[in-house]
Amino acid sequence: MNSRPIHCVLILCLLALCTAVGCSTSGSGAPMVGRLAEDGTTTIALMPQARPLVKDLPVPMGFKLAENISRHTTSRGSRLVDHTYIGREDKAEVERFYRTQMPRAGWQFRSSKLERAAYVMKFTGHAERCVVRITDERSTSARRTQININVQALATSRAQ
Repeated sequence: MNSRPIHCVLILCLLALCTAVGCSTSGSGAPMVGRLAEDGTTTIALMPQARPLVKDLPVPMGFKLAENISRHTTSRGSRLVDHTYIGREDKAEVERFYRTQMPRAGWQFRSSKLERAAYVMKFTGHAERCVVRITDERSTSARRTQININVQALATSRAQ
């Protein structure tokens, strides 16, 4: 019995499934996944990098660290993270990415607001506070998005 037709059928089914689910890439080439919303429409979601520089701080695929303006330090069990990433995704899509991915990394969502063309999001967790600021990059004529992630220890009482 020849199994070649069965393999062809399986491959065609797999391709049809990927098309139906909505696997795609964004305008910048970053992988995105289609999700069926409650109202029956398909929404697109950015995917996190497999190995972000800081394990509990997700970064969308396609965004690169701006090393010349980023820093992080660790001292006596606490850390300071001030990272800036540059990519081509829409600011609103990046805001949705952080709204879903930060809780998966152990952060509790506190707030998000759009202020002067920038999304400012606040999270707490790990005895720290995290502010994610999503803006248009100003240094180039090409449309690029800048993400700034700032993590600091929560203020503690000095009367210990």
